[in-house]
Amino acid sequence: LLTTRQVNMQDLDITQLKTDFGRDGYVVIRNFLSADELTELTERAVARSDSLFAQRPPEKTFGRNILKGLEANDPYFQRQLLQGRHVPIIESLIDEKPQPASAAWLNKAETDTPLGAHIDADNGATIWIALDPTDENNGCLYYARGSHRKPTEKHKLSVTARDIAELNAQETAVAAVLAPGDASIHSSRTLH
Repeated sequence: LLTTRQVNMQDLDITQLKTDFGRDGYVVIRNFLSADELTELTERAVARSDSLFAQRPPEKTFGRNILKGLEANDPYFQRQLLQGRHVPIIESLIDEKPQPASAAWLNKAETDTPLGAHIDADNGATIWIALDPTDENNGCLYYARGSHRKPTEKHKLSVTARDIAELNAQETAVAAVLAPGDASIHSSRTLH
């Protein structure tokens, strides 16, 4: 159930979030956006992505369901990327000022091919805000709990079947079940 009030920094137990993030490589923040904020984000994201998908050649869209660079085409996304409520939270979690990379749109239908497991980069963090409910049945994110602590040489941006088998054998995969307006933040080194 969405609230009319969003989560603010003073509502969060940053110490606990930081402990969880350090241990697991991800955190989930419930009701990160209020109902009004979620409506605005959804309307803007849908309109901007529809427009950009129509303009961009297929090789620039990462398929029909992923679109990066929304901030380059809309001041709203630029403001959110640089000054959004998530910035001080991520800064607290990673102990440094985040270097924003991209505001992206991911619209994955249940019938779409799953994205392969991967890490995003060697440093930083990624926030994902759910516009729709996500669960094990419709393609939610899965995090490999603690994978961000593996030595850098063991990580790769492309993950092999063996990596997935090792992950499954360790039983570290955790489903990020989110309601609309919830957010998950993961270390860029967390396998997901």
